[in-house]
Order: sequence, then structure tokens, then C-alpha cells
Amino acid sequence: MAAASDLAALLEEKQRRMGQVTGGTRSVLAEPEETTSFEEFKRFTESILKGSAAGIINMAGGWGNVYDALKEDKTSPSPLSGVGIINAIAAAGGPDLKKIQGYEGAYKIGEVGAPAAMFTAAGLPGLFGRTAKGLAGEFGVAGTTGLAAQTIAPDSPLAQLALQSTPYAMGGLLSAGQRRVARPQGDVPVDGAALLDVGRMTPGEFTGSRPQLATEARVEASPKIGERANVFRQAQAKDVEGFLTNIFNRATQSASDVTTAANAAMSAFNNYGKSLSSKLSTSARADFKAARSAGGKVDTTPVLSVIDEKLAAIPPEVAALDPLRNALTRIKEEYFIPGVEATTTPSSVLNAAGQPAFTTKTAATPAGAQSIDIDRLQKNLSAWGEAAYSGKADFGKGNIFEGVAPGQAKGISLAVLNGFRDALDNAIANNIPGADKLLKARDNFKANLVQIEEFANRPLAKYFDVPTASALTPEGIIDKLSKAKPTERAFLANVLQQHPEGSMVWDTVRRSQLDALLNKSRTAAAGAAEGSAQIDLTVLLKELNNKKGEFGYLIPDAAQQKDANTVIQYLQKIGKTAAETPGSLRGDAYAITRGVGGTAQAGLIVGELTSLARAILESPVAIANVVFNPATTQTMLRVKERSTVGRINDASKAILGGYITAGQQVLRAGPRAGSSGAPTVENEATAMEAQNELKALLEEQALRQSQPQE
Repeated sequence: MAAASDLAALLEEKQRRMGQVTGGTRSVLAEPEETTSFEEFKRFTESILKGSAAGIINMAGGWGNVYDALKEDKTSPSPLSGVGIINAIAAAGGPDLKKIQGYEGAYKIGEVGAPAAMFTAAGLPGLFGRTAKGLAGEFGVAGTTGLAAQTIAPDSPLAQLALQSTPYAMGGLLSAGQRRVARPQGDVPVDGAALLDVGRMTPGEFTGSRPQLATEARVEASPKIGERANVFRQAQAKDVEGFLTNIFNRATQSASDVTTAANAAMSAFNNYGKSLSSKLSTSARADFKAARSAGGKVDTTPVLSVIDEKLAAIPPEVAALDPLRNALTRIKEEYFIPGVEATTTPSSVLNAAGQPAFTTKTAATPAGAQSIDIDRLQKNLSAWGEAAYSGKADFGKGNIFEGVAPGQAKGISLAVLNGFRDALDNAIANNIPGADKLLKARDNFKANLVQIEEFANRPLAKYFDVPTASALTPEGIIDKLSKAKPTERAFLANVLQQHPEGSMVWDTVRRSQLDALLNKSRTAAAGAAEGSAQIDLTVLLKELNNKKGEFGYLIPDAAQQKDANTVIQYLQKIGKTAAETPGSLRGDAYAITRGVGGTAQAGLIVGELTSLARAILESPVAIANVVFNPATTQTMLRVKERSTVGRINDASKAILGGYITAGQQVLRAGPRAGSSGAPTVENEATAMEAQNELKALLEEQALRQSQPQE
């Protein structure tokens, strides 16, 4: 048995040098070792940990193991190989990573799985991501494949490499196919940069490609992509809203809050009317000065005619109109001379008969209009001009229009001024003293009166004819001004230009209309399902198109108008859709197969396989990651705008990236191809020991059989 022991010792030393350490001491005839579940768990853990440690060492020494397997002298492992490193650790008193207590399969899984997970954790591309779940998946797939490879081809490192690389090769082919399918189609538009400034777009929306739009429609309808499309659409709506809001902010920089703007608007209209009244008064004071000294008088009959006409229009039975009737009566009294009857007055001196010595007869005086001098005419014109603005007239006896609505008072004042205009015409026609000097005064008066009348007759001016400012709400004022017709806008602009806060009112009014566009779109989206965009872009497009003809008023700046038109173009592009029958490729495949002579069954099979291949390659998630990524269209735009030198640089980077990828796979290949051999299970007999022990037992049996039996 000594020779056998020597032989076993020599065999053990040889296998140790080759990385196949033996240490079995149990006989094959010995009773099976009894262990507990905990002991088995410890052995399993030890095997997978030692295998993992050996695999990590093979990250550096794997290719050295390949070299040892290919060289002629296989008894001396290279010190830089995984086997050499493991032997050195054991020789230095460290753990012998080639000896385990059982579970050789777990050892082999750890030996290949650990390096794969480590490479992925370090950032080397693999089958899964760098998450804990991804690393576990990388460990499991690589370890299982490695165990199978070592079982199928235990003596061929290169065959093991090929087998272990299969999942990565298939994954690479699948990824390449998916990238090819997910690659956007279509040509980048000329104004692509301006469109992307408005907001994010899918490649199909960006290029307008119908096939790309059809693909995107299928992907967006797939539940597999989760909320990716909804999130993209929400962000898209926010992009548009933000871009438009920026345009509106630039177009209405002076806009303020509604209350401040409304108060300023009322002040602007009041000041404008006052300025017209002041102009009439100032002009009258200067123009009639030259005619005063001539001594002419102006008949006020036309004024009384106007008053009588208005009095006649008031129903006597309507008591509510008594204040108006009283006001007109008081005005009439200012210019009316009542008639006086003829009288006979006896003298107080008596004659001898005791009768009045004589009588005095006074002729009757007919009622009529007063004739007023030029000085009073000028003062009356100024007073009625102010009344046409303020609705108040006071000739020393209090406000004539007490209890009368401001609008009515202003209307009567204008009527009185028109009466004076006719009175002036008559005076000049009758050639009263100083008539020649009244010509210029009359003409200027008429011109000022026309301006006052035009202002008073404007619907916007009438809107502000209220007893008190509280009768109008700020919101109502801004809404009224914002709805002004195009023909009224020039008048509104003229009024506001003469007020120090006019630009603020103007911008606030325009901003209210611009905000209404967005508010209608928000209202339309209020009933949308959860997860939908908060603004209805279809409604927004409609509203913008409706207001497009008014951009000159709403958005005066040419550059800002161009931006607004770009938004319309953007909304039109993202609203474009394209439909494609899902089974079109399956039908095409069937038709082609039948066309080249295939049977109907063959055509159906090819069609199904084509559909299956498409289902695998057209991964909704993979395509969604491209389609709903804002960086995709930005990249498409950059590629189009790249110079020739830039494109050469891109190509160089792609080639370099290929080399880098190849280098990454070389790193992974080392541990795959260079496993350090099968470990020795210490509680099992080795093949050589079993052979030697069996030989000894056979010799013992033959010896006993040769001895004579008693």
C-alpha cells in the first residue's frame, strides 16, 4: 500500500500544480457521512463564495489560464494565471480556493457569475443594468451559462468562451435589431430649430413621416410603455403653454392687475372728455375776444327751439322724468323772455270831476328769445362745453341737472351747444355788428363741437357715462375694452395715448384677450381623463387660428408675431396622425410567399413568424424610449446641422466606440475562457484513490481464496 500511497502523493502534487487540488481521504467503502441541514448550507455557501473568489481572481488571470491550457507544458501554471495566483495564495497560508466540501455546481456558478456581475457593477455594458436586481440577473445568467459550458466542454476553454458568450451575442443582436427598428424615419424640416424651441416633439411629429407616425401611434396605444406617453404629452403641453406665455409677457410688458388698469381706463376717458371741453372753452375765450367790442347780439331762438323739442318729447304722465323736465325748464328760463300784456294805468291826478286826469297805456310785449351779447355767448359756450364733459351746469342757481343721469345731462348739453352753433350761423348770415370777426370763432367752435360729439357718441364713451365709478366693475371694464371692435380700437388707442398710464391699460386689455386663448384651452382639458395634459392643444390651435388676423393688434412686434405663427405650425404638426393596419406586414409576408410558389400553409407560417419577429424587434418600451425622449429630435437636428468636419468626427467616435466595445467584451471574455478547473470535493474519494484501494481489495480477496480452507 506504500507504493500506492506514494503514487497517490505524486498524483496529488501534479494535480495541485495544474490547479486540480486533491485532498480526499475517505474510502469509497466507508459509510456515507451524515450531516445536518445547517452543515449542508454552510458547505453550499462556502462553495459559492470560493467559486466567486476564484472568478474574481480570474478577472485578472483568466487569459493566463487560457495560455496554460494551450501551451505544451501543462504541469507548471503561469504565476500570472488564475491557477497560479490561487496556488500562491494557498502556499502563503491563505485559503485554498480549489478545495470545497461539496456543491461543485454552486462553485462553478460563482466562478463565472461573480466576474460578470463585477464587470456590470463597474459600468461595463452587460445584459442588465447596474441595479441590485440587474447585478443579480447578470450573476444568475452568466453563472448558469458558465456551469453548462464547463459541463459540455470541460477540456476546451475556447468552446467554453463561445458557449458563455451566447447570451451576450443574442442580447447584442436583439438590441441592435431593436435600435434599428426604433431608429426614427423622415427628413428634418428646414425650420426644425424654431419648432423645437416651442416644445418637444416625437420624431414623427418633427419630420411629418407617415410611417414614423404610424409606428408612434401603435407604441403610444400599447399599455406596455406605462405612463411614458402621458408624461411626454403633459410636458409637451407645458412646453407650448410656457412658450406662448413668454410671447404674451414680451408683447404686454406693461400689463397690470385688472383693478389698477380699470381705474386708469376710467381716468383716461374722463380726462379725454375734459380735455375736449377745455379746448372748446379756451378757444372760445380767445376767438370771441375780437368781436366783443363790436356790440353785436346773438338771437338764442335756435337754442330755445332745441329745448322745446326735448320738452315736447317727454310724456307728461311719467313722473320719473320730472327731474329731466325741470332741468329743461330751467334752461329755457335762462334764454326765454316771457310775454307781457298791454296795460292802461290811470294817473293819480284827478280832474275837477274827480276822475283821473289822464291814463298811461303800455303796449303788450310778446314772449321771445333773448338776444345775448358776445361776452355772454362766450361764457355760455364754455359752461355748456364743460357740462358736455361733466354732466353738470351751474349758472349761479345750483346744478341745473340735479337728479338727471350724467348721460342725459351730457346729451342735453350737446344739444344746447348745437343750438348755439345755429344761432351763430344766423347771426353771421344777418350781418350783426362784428359778424366778420365771428367767422373764425364760429368755425373753431364747430370743429371743437364735432370732436366733443364724436367722443360722446362713441359706445365706449357712453359705457363710462355712469352716476358713480362704483357702478362699473374692474372686470367688466377690462372685458368691455378687450371686446372693442376693430373700428373702435383706434379711438381707444387715441384716448389711452393721452393718459400717463395708457400703455398699462392697453397692455392689460390685450393681455386679457391673449390669456383668454389659454383659458379656453384649459377649460376644454378640464374634463379629460387622469394623466392627460392640462391644456387642450387642439382647442388652442383653433383659438390661435381664429385670432391670427388680429396678431397685429394683439402682438404688435414682428418677431413675436413670427413666434406665434411658429406655435400654430407646431400645433398643426403635432396634430398630424397616420394610421397603419397592424397586420399589414403579416399580410405582405403571406402574399410574397404565395407569389414565389409557396403553399397557403407555408404562407401562413411565414406570416406568423414575420409577425412574431416584428413583435420581438418592435419592443414598445424600446421604441417609446426613443420616441418620447426629447433628446431624440434634438439629436436629429444636430446631425442635420453638422458640418462635414463634424460628421467625420462623429464617424471617428463611432469607430472608436466600436473598438471600445470590443475591448469591453475582451475583458469579459477572460474569466469566461479561463476558468481555473474543477475543484476537489474533500469529503469524496478521488478516482485514483478509488482505483488503488480497489486493487488492494482485489489482491486481498485473491490471497484469501488461494489459502486452503479448514
